[in-house]
Amino acid sequence: MALSRRERIVTEGFALAAAATASGWCAAHYGFGRTAHLLFSTSLLIVLITAYRAVTHGLVLLPRTSQPRIPVSEEVRRHAARQAGMDPDT
Repeated sequence: MALSRRERIVTEGFALAAAATASGWCAAHYGFGRTAHLLFSTSLLIVLITAYRAVTHGLVLLPRTSQPRIPVSEEVRRHAARQAGMDPDT
């Protein structure tokens, strides 16, 4: 069964975070405190980035439309000019 792109992002990200966590646990077990702290912090960062990427994947903030703008009619132009206190015939 093929995974979608979003599912692959989540699977690979959390697998990488699990590997970093396991490495951090091993480093803590053997007395490498700073390395363990670095690996645990890195795994948290990986989880946060993976969650962000999974949520925003495929998100379109501004849809691209190639529709032409509708020209303003003469009646609308005259009304806007009158509302602004200008002469609509100029």
